Amino acid sequence: MVSSVSVIIPTYNRPQALRRAIESVLNQTLSPLEILVCEDGSSVETRELVESFNDPRVKWLPGLHAGRPAIPRNRGIQAAQGVWLAFLDDDDTWLPEKLEKQMTLVDLNNLLAVCTNAWRVTNQNQNELFFYQPITNEFDFKQLINNNWIISSSVLFHSKLIKKVIGFPESEKLTALEDYGLWLRISTFTKFGLLEEPLITYNDDPRQSLRKNDETEQQQKKKILLDLKCWAKRHHRIYCFIVLIYLIKLFFIQFYFDLINYLKKQIRTK
Repeated sequence: MVSSVSVIIPTYNRPQALRRAIESVLNQTLSPLEILVCEDGSSVETRELVESFNDPRVKWLPGLHAGRPAIPRNRGIQAAQGVWLAFLDDDDTWLPEKLEKQMTLVDLNNLLAVCTNAWRVTNQNQNELFFYQPITNEFDFKQLINNNWIISSSVLFHSKLIKKVIGFPESEKLTALEDYGLWLRISTFTKFGLLEEPLITYNDDPRQSLRKNDETEQQQKKKILLDLKCWAKRHHRIYCFIVLIYLIKLFFIQFYFDLINYLKKQIRTK
């Protein structure tokens, strides 16, 4: 059976990892409509790998190097023909029943967005659950703004949401967590369903990361919330005030930790 799912894979010069990612999608018990491999200025070798599959569902979408996965992902969104959009990072893989179980959950609970748990693979090749205690089988904006419970490679959502959320934020200031920015936008319109079963393998090896970021998690989240506030002001004004409250909360949390660190330094110098 062929689904109405477009799978979007951004990639940059990781042909061997990309091969495993594509194969994991082709091995799904519920076949995708198409697999859009969206390059970020990759080498000829990467394109040749994609073409070697000789499968009409596997499509190559060329693009210049931007260094931010939001840009190739958005290119894939614009080109997608499917009713549903799914995302997979080129160094992650799906378990065979990932799409089938997500579509079953969608039909059962009348959902517009779903995600799953994952197996986390570290640089020691150790497998462990990504979330040991998921919060609930469904979560909304209030829960998501406090913690990012979503792994990009596990997401599936209805394409009609794109007109409302626009796409992944492409700001150069967002060197990380730009996917979190889109999940927050989506959660202002609909809940996310969560399958507690780990249906993807998530590569968590910092040595293979394509992005270098020295910012703290608080600093990254502040940028995401500022971007969300600007988006909400234009497209979903009721959430603009809510985001502002969280930004103020974040400011006081950062102030508290800065004060603690300052007092510790003063004590050491005495």
